[in-house]
Amino acid sequence: MKRLQTTFIAVTLAAAMLSTSAFFAIVGSALGKAWVLKDSSFTIFLPLIPACLAFWSASGAFLLAGLAFGLYTTYLYAKGRLFTAAMVRGLERVGLCFLGACLSFLLLAIYLAVNMQLAALFLLFFLLAALLAAAALFFFLLADAVDEGRRLREENDLTI
Repeated sequence: MKRLQTTFIAVTLAAAMLSTSAFFAIVGSALGKAWVLKDSSFTIFLPLIPACLAFWSASGAFLLAGLAFGLYTTYLYAKGRLFTAAMVRGLERVGLCFLGACLSFLLLAIYLAVNMQLAALFLLFFLLAALLAAAALFFFLLADAVDEGRRLREENDLTI
């Protein structure tokens, strides 16, 4: 049963990595194409595109790194190394990556709100940043719980 669970989680994370990279690449290439070709439909927004691309690509890179670290922690779980220092570091890295994506999306939301005065875009990216912050805090909490379990296991091994 554990093997089926870890296989399902690994396949889901791999699919999430593939779809995330495709989504960020499609949107980023559309913005990049509009900026390079000086597309007339984006004339008003052309000065904003380089900074938006930077925030967008940073968000995508953080999300992909977080998913990759999630795949690594799934591998550790499948190998039975749940209460180890490597698992704690892996979970903390997932949290840090999600926190980095949160901050990048938050900066993108503020940048677009200041320059475009569109509340809908600000709210969209702000809510996405809030969801990523909640996910980051969950992974930090999970890392602390695993670290506490690791310490209790070491203490138990010493007394026996």
